[in-house]
Amino acid sequence: MKAVYIDDEDEVSIPIGVPQEYREKYRDIECLRILLQNREDTVWY
Repeated sequence: MKAVYIDDEDEVSIPIGVPQEYREKYRDIECLRILLQNREDTVWY
C-alpha cells in the first residue's frame, strides 16, 4: 500500500513506513525522475 501525494499535476507515491523527514526528499527525487522521464529530449550521462 502506498501513500499518494499530489503536487501540482504530478502524482508521486511514497511507500508506507518512510520516516517523515525523508518524505520531502523522496518526493523531490521522484518528481525529478518523473519530469526527466517525460522529456523526450532527455540526454542521459
